Amino acid sequence: MPPQPPRPDALVIAKTGDMSYSDILRAVKKDVNLKQLGENVSRIRKTAKGETLFELRRARTGSTHEYRNEINRVLGDQAQIRTLS
Repeated sequence: MPPQPPRPDALVIAKTGDMSYSDILRAVKKDVNLKQLGENVSRIRKTAKGETLFELRRARTGSTHEYRNEINRVLGDQAQIRTLS
């Protein structure tokens, strides 16, 4: 059995405040500084725990940690952001 290819980097956003799944998506999508993130996302889905998962493309510009810091600035204390590499 051939080895499986590595999974792409991802960002997981867990809500800690009153924001809903759609409110988080709306806030992230409308921020001008996160436009580059939007171009590098291959898939957005909701996890089994109710968190928001942004799966990034392999050939991306910018780093996952930079995106994490920018999302943290936008959402503040309403969400907790983790990176998966």
